[in-house]
Order: sequence, then structure tokens, then C-alpha cells
Amino acid sequence: MADIDQTIVASPNDENHFREFFNNSGGALAHGDVVVLDASNVAGKYGKTTTTQYDHAIMGVVYDPAAAGVADQATGVLRTRGFQTANFGLEKYTNVGTLFVASTTVKTLQSITASTSLTTYAGAYIGHNVEVKTDTTVTTLEMFVDVK
Repeated sequence: MADIDQTIVASPNDENHFREFFNNSGGALAHGDVVVLDASNVAGKYGKTTTTQYDHAIMGVVYDPAAAGVADQATGVLRTRGFQTANFGLEKYTNVGTLFVASTTVKTLQSITASTSLTTYAGAYIGHNVEVKTDTTVTTLEMFVDVK
């Protein structure tokens, strides 16, 4: 396997940042899924899914606009900065700019409330929404990803 510990950026001023990762989640991943660092594997930048609320090992959000999927044990691409659709729960989000972190539902995000934002790990922040979602049957939302 090639060295996948790299960030793919068109230019230093480009707000679209991507990185390759190795899917070690045990299942296929799709566009918009949240991926965290698999710390149990020290051989490279292995990613997995999480159900840990406020997980601070965020790697990024799966970037797969062709909807081909990223098979388990395959290399894929994560967005670490820029606009992208991501997977959310069935909640309503009526305010643009709400901050999001990993949720207890695998592969999805949840909002940070004002009372919890002060206690959230610094690395847990994934980004903020750029549109409102009032339909609770919709499970995706456009957001600005900004993983540090």
C-alpha cells in the first residue's frame, strides 16, 4: 500500500482540503460518513466509524461524489475542509452555523448545544451547517467541514 499519510490540497489558499485514508471500519463507507482515526493500528492512517459522542479523533468526512463507496480494507478520500453533504440524524436544524461533532449513531453527526460546547474536546469539532433542515425524514445536510 502506498503512503496514505498525506493531505491533498490544490493550493495553499484553496479551501477544499482532502486526505487519503484506509478504511478499517469493518464495513463499506459512503459519501458523507464520519470517520475517526483507528488508533489500534499504528501502520498508517487507518480510519473507522464511531459511536462515541464527541469523539476527538476525527479524521474527516468521506468524499465520494460518484457514490462508488469505500469498501472495507480499501483506500478512500476524506474531506477535511470545504463544503460537503454529511450524514445527520433525523433532528431538525433551524439555525445556520450550528457546530457539529460525532454522534452516538454510527457514521453521523450531531449538534453541539451551548452547554456542552465548553466541555467538548478540541479535536471533536467537525464543522458547521450551511443550510437549515426542517424535514425530519431527511438524513443529510450541507455543511462546511473544518477538521483540525
